[in-house]
Order: sequence, then structure tokens, then C-alpha cells
Amino acid sequence: MNGSRGSAPGGPAEEPFTLRYRPELDGLRALAAALVVAYHLDGLLYSHDWGITGGWIGVDVFFVLSGYLITTLLLHERATSGTIALRRFTVRRLGRLVPAVALLVVGVGLAALAFGSEALGDNYWTGAIGSLTYTTN
Repeated sequence: MNGSRGSAPGGPAEEPFTLRYRPELDGLRALAAALVVAYHLDGLLYSHDWGITGGWIGVDVFFVLSGYLITTLLLHERATSGTIALRRFTVRRLGRLVPAVALLVVGVGLAALAFGSEALGDNYWTGAIGSLTYTTN
């Protein structure tokens, strides 16, 4: 099989792994988020319960996309450097995710102060700590 990816040593070199932007994945991610938001808003903001079900589909799609993108990043790192620095990868991900989660927790806390904490119940601090430490769903 001359010229194939699995060619013998001395044969043609494999194509380098390329990492490129995929706008269609952003569209899928937006659709997944919209499904989850629609599920949570159904009956909350409107006087009629429209019976929207299936918010879990959005969560599943989002997790599949996340797994694909994380795997792609790890494969790219291995292809370019020959190894995967898992600690550095994790620190980069946390540096990107933690500020957004912290902003969300502060925003929910401020909303609870402004509008009353009855909607949050007695579990705000438990949820806040769980969210900040990624130990809750």
C-alpha cells in the first residue's frame, strides 16, 4: 500500500494533524444550550406549560461536543509535541472555565439578594461551593 497512512518506514510521511475552527460545532452547541434553556423556562415565565421536554438531549449533545473538542485538543498536542502535558492542559481549562463559573455564582447570589432568596431555598451556599469546586451537577 504505497502512499497510504500506514506505509512502511521510509515511505511517505503522514499528514500532520491540523486543528481548525469548525463553525458547525458552534451551531450545534447553541442548539444544545437553547434546548436546555427552553426546558427550564417552560412554565416558569409563561402562564401556560407548553410541555417542552427533552432538555436532557441538549445536555447530551453538549457533553458529546465537549468530549470531541477536548479529545481533538489532546490529539493535536500529542501530534505537535509528542506528548500530552495533562497538568498544563487541566490548568488551561480551569483558567478558562473558573472565571465564568465564579461570575455566575456571584450573579445568582446578587439576584437572590435583590429578588429574594426563596427561589434558591436553603441550599445556596451548598450549591455555590459545589459549583465553584466542580463537585455538583
